[in-house]
Amino acid sequence: MRDQPRPESVRPGRSINFRLVLLVLSILLPAVLLVAGLIWRIGQLDRVRADQQALQLARGVAADLDREADGWIETLLALASSPSLLRGDLEQFHRQASETLRFRQLHALVRTPDGQQIMNTRVPFGALLPRSPLSDVERDVIDKRSPRVSNLVVGGVSQTWVLGLSVPVVRDGNVAY
Repeated sequence: MRDQPRPESVRPGRSINFRLVLLVLSILLPAVLLVAGLIWRIGQLDRVRADQQALQLARGVAADLDREADGWIETLLALASSPSLLRGDLEQFHRQASETLRFRQLHALVRTPDGQQIMNTRVPFGALLPRSPLSDVERDVIDKRSPRVSNLVVGGVSQTWVLGLSVPVVRDGNVAY
């Protein structure tokens, strides 16, 4: 017997299993790509939402800190007008400032315009205190005679990070401290 010729439309090697796999892949591949695209887009939207929430939180914290700093500055302005400080009775002022600031766990120091600390509530009155150059913020306080808040700095006495709130003490028309 002779082999019968195959019609040209039949391709050898293409089984029904291959064709089924090809059909399943042609259906699943677009669905997988669609799901992957949706997951990527959801990830982008979540990132944007998280960034917005972080920004709102940062703004809220900054506003809270501003309000707190305003309260501290008001307290320091009241202390700066203390009669004991204005007449140069630093020992009495040390007691007054320590009492006033104790409940907030804050400390005050008094510096002369040349940078010498002459009183610091972190240490007993009369302790030796450091001299250091005035910062730009402190020079601005002297020049403009208005309160300023510094960046975080390492305190000369505490040797820890502190936030400096500076207010001018004006005596006889000049910034005394």
